[in-house]
Amino acid sequence: TYMNMLITQKIDLFKEAQVLLNDKLQNLLKKAGSFKWEWEYFLHEQITRALVAYLYKKNINENAWQQECSRQEKIGFIYTKDISLLLEKFDLQRNQYGNFSNFIPEIAAYFKTQKPIL
Repeated sequence: TYMNMLITQKIDLFKEAQVLLNDKLQNLLKKAGSFKWEWEYFLHEQITRALVAYLYKKNINENAWQQECSRQEKIGFIYTKDISLLLEKFDLQRNQYGNFSNFIPEIAAYFKTQKPIL
């Protein structure tokens, strides 16, 4: 997606959060793809899936959003709900950020606050 290129351009912002992609999360992610996930690819997938969930909330309803977040969490995309809420913030305050590239540091900051699953 268009976002992937922008995330890749700012991948260094996410560097210290790579510890989140530990063996436990890799194991959960086997339900989404039976290969070892690379950090950048995981970020692309996680943020894209969060965007899809947000679009459910925006264009369908809250229940559809909750269901999609739950479905994604079960297959290892455990940050879907929180990131979709961040994407909602971006959408509602788009004028403040100008473009998605300017919002990426907020997503990176979120990841830095998370602890690896044990």
